[in-house]
Amino acid sequence: TTINNYGADATRLHILFKAPVSEVLEWEDASIVGMQRWIARVWRMVENVIEKVQPTSNQNMNMFSKEDKETSRIINITIKEVTADYEDSKFNTAVSSLIKLTNHLTSISPYQNENTSKSTIISPTYEYGVKTLVKMMAPMAPSIGEEFWEILNQGKQSTSVFEESWPEVDTECLSANEVTCVVQINGKMRFSLMIPSTILQDNLSVENLILESENGKKWIEKVNADKKIKKIIHASGGKI
Repeated sequence: TTINNYGADATRLHILFKAPVSEVLEWEDASIVGMQRWIARVWRMVENVIEKVQPTSNQNMNMFSKEDKETSRIINITIKEVTADYEDSKFNTAVSSLIKLTNHLTSISPYQNENTSKSTIISPTYEYGVKTLVKMMAPMAPSIGEEFWEILNQGKQSTSVFEESWPEVDTECLSANEVTCVVQINGKMRFSLMIPSTILQDNLSVENLILESENGKKWIEKVNADKKIKKIIHASGGKI
């Protein structure tokens, strides 16, 4: 049977992901492998957390890197989206959001600092992301969710993952400290740069950052040195 071949949780995730609950599911076994692979990826992240030295309790948020802050933003966006999806029985989009969070967590270092060759201390942001991921996938994958939670809390007195409180959104983490601003010259995209989100609506400040940047000097002062700027247009709230 399908459950014997792929496991109950992978089968359940496949059913929930393939179509909204309001629509008819066209059954096929092939893509269940995708759910198995996702579970395996989460398992590797759980292993990352338990194999590294745990951080001390007095972590200073001000010392977090830009990557940590961006990861925290993505985690909180996922909490907000998945919570709403569960409330509306949109399990397919909930799975999709959790897979996106998995993709992000697997793309970054699990270590606390950038010197990954020497560090053995797990990043608290990474650990929080993995634990949050496990909590939110558990209702749809209860067996593996419970097992992952037990492993994450080995050596500690812990309750069932289903007795844990649901992750809460930290609204202060939802907005990005920096955003990507794309610069077009004469209708062609030439470069992009990161700018503080606090100045997005300040056109003059954005223009000054662009003109003072390395690429700004290259494309405006050098490549187009014989031309004058006729018009500057700000679009998409300052992002273009």
